[in-house]
Amino acid sequence: MRNQFSQKTSGKTEDRLPQTVRGTGWGNLVADGATAGTTEKGKRVETLMINPLGLDIKASAHIQGIGWVHYGKITKDTTIGTTGKSARLECLRLKGNIEY
Repeated sequence: MRNQFSQKTSGKTEDRLPQTVRGTGWGNLVADGATAGTTEKGKRVETLMINPLGLDIKASAHIQGIGWVHYGKITKDTTIGTTGKSARLECLRLKGNIEY
């Protein structure tokens, strides 16, 4: 999953995207343009958090075995997905004044 969310202040990108990947737990914070999760390892992203940087962003996610979950307006503390249930994050829908 590519992190394409960004808001630049004084030329510095301030967003970060933590994520959980099956069997590895919470990953490092990922900056704008970097890859969240793993590549070529067959691991799935189960959870992620997005820092909306003061923007009004609403999120919904389709989770394996659960279906669509609507999170409403997210904050930097909103956990999207599940933890401890081994359910993959199958689709992410974001709504707001954002570029991606």
